[in-house]
Amino acid sequence: MKPIDITVHFNASSACNLITRRSVTGIIVFLGSTPTRWHCKKQNTVERSTYGAEIVAGRLGVEVALEFRYVLRLLGVPIIGPTRMLGDNMLVIQNCLLPGSQLKKKHNAIAYH
Repeated sequence: MKPIDITVHFNASSACNLITRRSVTGIIVFLGSTPTRWHCKKQNTVERSTYGAEIVAGRLGVEVALEFRYVLRLLGVPIIGPTRMLGDNMLVIQNCLLPGSQLKKKHNAIAYH
């Protein structure tokens, strides 16, 4: 069986619901260049900034990626390297790359660490 790579694109639409002001997370999982799974869900928490909404979207993206890798391993599919996580918010990406970054909300800090 040919080894494959996994890429996950994640994004959040901050406070898009006019009544509840909850954000919506969108996730697409690619095996190689083929989209194989998508996920769109209203977030459980109300975030006060785009940064917070993107952090939650990234956390959900990581959870989907871990589940996807686990299922592929059970099926005996070889995976090339780590999963690439792609988002569009540079502040979130830079903050997630720093090991000592501080997050103000407890649920985001727990998910990050």
